[in-house]
Amino acid sequence: MEVAEKQLSSLWTGRLALLLIAITAVAASLVIFLRTTFSEEHVLALIEWVSRQGALAPVLFVVLQSLVVVTLAPGFLLSFAAGFLFGFWAGLFYVWIGTVLGAMLAFTLAPLTFRGKSDRLFERFPAIRRLDLGFSKDGWKIVMFRCFVPFFPFKLSNYALGLTSVSIGQFTIGTA
Repeated sequence: MEVAEKQLSSLWTGRLALLLIAITAVAASLVIFLRTTFSEEHVLALIEWVSRQGALAPVLFVVLQSLVVVTLAPGFLLSFAAGFLFGFWAGLFYVWIGTVLGAMLAFTLAPLTFRGKSDRLFERFPAIRRLDLGFSKDGWKIVMFRCFVPFFPFKLSNYALGLTSVSIGQFTIGTA
């Protein structure tokens, strides 16, 4: 019996390692695609276009900032440009609104896209299920904590937290 358990454990460890390798490869491919498709020149041209849209510019900027979060695209230039386009305080506000809305959208899309896979993972690993149950009680604290940890990727964590029992309300409070 003990030999069978060890074989099963090593099988799951191998599958988990393959899954992590696959996730890393997909993420690296996505980053390479985004970096080669959307160069700095493209981003700057987009920022210039937004600046010419008059009263609609803040709305367009918030939508773009949200899309940057949802697509996991690098957002430094767009965020930095907000201060030049709208002034420091207004730019900060638009970046904040766009980032929170994008995070909420990613959080909402995650279960629609990955819920079946995460449920199977929770069934296979009871420790992950117990961790998830802890999220349901004080989820907003965990969501807020991830914003302060520099090595915790904010954009990916929006999707990961969408697969937990954290409610949209807790997520929004912790993110905002």
